[in-house]
This record gives sequence, C-alpha cells and structure tokens, in this order.
Amino acid sequence: MTKRVDPVIKSIKEHTAQSGLSQNQLAVKAGITPQRLSNLMNGRGQIKPHEIKALSEALHVSIETVFEQLNC
Repeated sequence: MTKRVDPVIKSIKEHTAQSGLSQNQLAVKAGITPQRLSNLMNGRGQIKPHEIKALSEALHVSIETVFEQLNC
C-alpha cells in the first residue's frame, strides 16, 4: 500500500532540501523528535498545526510560504 504524503510535508521537504539542513538537524531546531519528523516525512502520521509552525520557523520560511506552494 502506497502512503500518501501530505502536500504540506512535500513543501517542507522542498524547503529542507534548499536549506541544506539534514532531517535530524531540522528536527532538533524545530523541537520535534527525529523519529516523529521521519514518520511525517514518510507519510506516517498527520502533521499538527504547531509542528507546521515549528518547522517553518526552523527553516526560516513563513507559514504562508509553505502553503503558497500547495496550489490550493
């Protein structure tokens, strides 16, 4: 069964790649456990609003920027 990756996570993945941070570094900066971030990045679990905020702050991008890329 294929896991569906949340569009917000897809956007965060793109910003993570652009930032040059490793997934582990991002997790630490965002105050999220590396395991939780790994689960989110691999489509296991649903991202919570406070996690979106923490990740966007750790990546130095606005929440609006994360959502702009969704083309909703």
